[in-house]
Order: sequence, then structure tokens, then C-alpha cells
Amino acid sequence: MKYTLYEMETNVMLRDHSEAIINACQSMDSSLDVKHKNSWIIDKMGLEPFALTFSDHQNNVVEYNALSHSTNIRKMSNNTFECKAILPEKRKSIEGEGVKANVCSNLASLIHGSPLRNLLMQRTYFQLNDEISSLLNGDWKHEPNLKFACAQVLAGAILLNVSSGVAIMINTIEMYGMTKSVDIHRDVSASMDSSLPPISSNYCDVWPCIQNTRDGRKLVIASFSCIGLITSSMRVDILEDPNIGPSSSTITISPETTKLYIDQESWNKANALALKIEARSIHTSYLIGQMRQLRSQFHHPTSYMLCRASSHVAMGRFCQPLTVFTYADFEGIKKSIENDNSSMIASRIFQEIGYEVIKTPATAKLNKTLVVKSMAELNDNKMKVLFSDLLALFGDNDSISILRNRDLNDIMQQMAQIMASDISKANQAVLRNVRERRDALINMSAH
Repeated sequence: MKYTLYEMETNVMLRDHSEAIINACQSMDSSLDVKHKNSWIIDKMGLEPFALTFSDHQNNVVEYNALSHSTNIRKMSNNTFECKAILPEKRKSIEGEGVKANVCSNLASLIHGSPLRNLLMQRTYFQLNDEISSLLNGDWKHEPNLKFACAQVLAGAILLNVSSGVAIMINTIEMYGMTKSVDIHRDVSASMDSSLPPISSNYCDVWPCIQNTRDGRKLVIASFSCIGLITSSMRVDILEDPNIGPSSSTITISPETTKLYIDQESWNKANALALKIEARSIHTSYLIGQMRQLRSQFHHPTSYMLCRASSHVAMGRFCQPLTVFTYADFEGIKKSIENDNSSMIASRIFQEIGYEVIKTPATAKLNKTLVVKSMAELNDNKMKVLFSDLLALFGDNDSISILRNRDLNDIMQQMAQIMASDISKANQAVLRNVRERRDALINMSAH
């Protein structure tokens, strides 16, 4: 066995690198496009062509080509082997799904058959490794900036179920700490069944799974240090509408059968955040959009952590799921502040509170003037009652403290509950925005 590129029999020139790949794939009669695709897939799988030569009965040198990892080729070179075929075992169908095992066992074959192929081929992905696992298991208490890196590294990642072939891209993800000392909301996304490592998993310290909650099935990525709640995703194995919201009722993901592929650009950004001790957010634009979708504990400092990140597809506020903090910026059909509904008016209060905590976390205060002005625009009786209760908290003061103020929190929780329905409806517009941006990126990549 010899290196195709460097060695040749006496007076016999072996096939070059490209010709050897074509011969190994038996694609001599295929179109140029198919040959390029084969070459791209083989490169992504880390394979190289090599030559198998022998002399026939007329002493003519005959060359066959095969593919293997370069490490194997170096070990095999200039040795003599007996050639035998290895037949695949009979594949069993998965009960109830009617699909075969190992439908799609790696990223290269997924991308090759994906309707989003033109988009995905423009990116670089690699499977979760020890370095990424170490980041996701870092101690947030010891290194507070790690929470931003954990969110960023998973943005744009691809989850592939190698048994069913189901694959999704993470468009937006929110990170939550695993202990109450670092995050008061550790019980919002974490439960005993998802926070405990599975008996069997592709990765020992990181595991994607479905979490069953009172709000439905949620897709999460857990580690010993944190848990990521996926709030926006899209299928990459088939073409269908993106999913906006944490519900994942139709997705089958398990630690045993799911591989996780990291977007190289997201890793580069996350690595920079992990090294930046003074980091206080994932990026500097639209800080309020980096807050998580919450409905409780608004009196606690950790409710205002900026650890929500989005992929290159969902980058920009129009493609990110709305929250109580960002619904005030929803444009809708009529782009006029005079037409804001009660939930938008309430969201202005949440947004002001969020920015005040960002600016001065130790002394953050809510101004009475904003509440009075906003209340005058309300047309919903339920929300008016809550605003009246909110004004009563001020008494004769012009401002009130935000953090540690449980009375303010009680009112904000009730507001958030009323806003939930309007936010859910508005997220349908976000879905359309993500779909349009995805399609635009696919068409752009095709050219």
C-alpha cells in the first residue's frame, strides 16, 4: 500500500488525489457536482485516498483505491495485507418509527442530504470535545463570566439523533445555573430527572435530553454546572417551519443517541468570553434582549443575568423570541406607540427595570413618573388594577428599590402572567422572520 500522492511503481504513474477519490467512490461517470460533493464529504470525515496495487498474470500493474484516515494509511504503507470484505449487520427498525438504525451517523452525511445544505456548507462544525465540556462544567461562582461563554458556545450548534436522523439547529438558548447560590431560577429549567447524568450518554459530562415539566416537554442541554433551555430551533434534516418557544413535543432527542456539533464561530466567540474576566454580557448590542424569558423572582439579582445567545440565523432582535423585557419593542403591523396594547405598556416597565439593574445593580430604582405616564395609556382593567397597586408602593416617594422588593415582585409576576398570551401570539411573527432569514441565507449561499 502506497501514498497515492507521493509514490509510484516503476514506469507506472498512480492516480492523483482527486482521481483516487473518484475511483474509490466509483463516480467516474457522475456529474462534476456529485464529484465535488463526494470530495467535500470525505474531507469533512477526515478520510484520505490510498492505492492498492498488484501485478496481474501479464505483469501489468493494476491499481484499486480505497479511503481511510491518514493515521491508518501511514501505519499500513509498504506492508502486505490480505483483503477481505466486511459485511454490515442486519439493521433493525425502531419500533413505532419505521426508520432504520444509523439513518444518519455523522454530520457530513447529514449536511449532504439536508435541504439547508447550501447554508450549512458555509459554516464549520466540530463534535463536542473535552475543551467544550470543560467550559460547560465550569464554576459560575468562581468565574462569573463563564455563564456568557456557555450560552455563546451552544448558539448555532446542531443536535443529531443518529438513530432517527432528526437534526435541529439551536437558534436561541438561555443558560441557567444548577445551584441557587448562582441562579435563583435553577428550578425553572432544571429538575431532578434532567440534572442527574444519564446512565448512558455519548458525552460523560454533557447530555442533551427532553425535560418533562408542567409547561410541556422542553429540549435542554445539561451539565454538572448549568443547563441550557432551547427557546428557538429549526430542523436541518427536513424543511419545516422553525420552532419558537421552549416546547419540543415532536422532537426525539436522547443522551444515548444524540451527537452535538459546535459551530466554530460560536466557539471562537465563547473562548474569548471565557478569557475575559470583566465580561458582563455576551455582546454589547441590545443588552435587554440577552435577558431570559422569566415570569417570577423579579426581586432577585440573578433574574437579570444576560445569558441568552442566538445563532447567525437568528441574530438580530426581530429573529429572537420575545420576552417580558423585549415585547415593548415588538413592531406588529402598526408601527406606532399610540397603538401599544396593555402588555406592551407593561413591558416598558419591565424594560426600564431591566436597564436600571444593568446600570446600577446595587441601587437600581423604578421611577414613579414612568408608571404614572404608562398607566394613563392603559385600556385593560386587569392591568390597570395592577398599575394602581404598583403606584401605591411609591407612597410619597418618587422612586422605589427594585431588588429585594418582594411587593414589587408580586405585582410584576401577575403582570407577566397576563402578558404571556400576547407574547406567545407575537412570537408567530418571530417565526416568520426566522423562516425568511433562513431562506434568504440559503439562496445567498447557493450563489
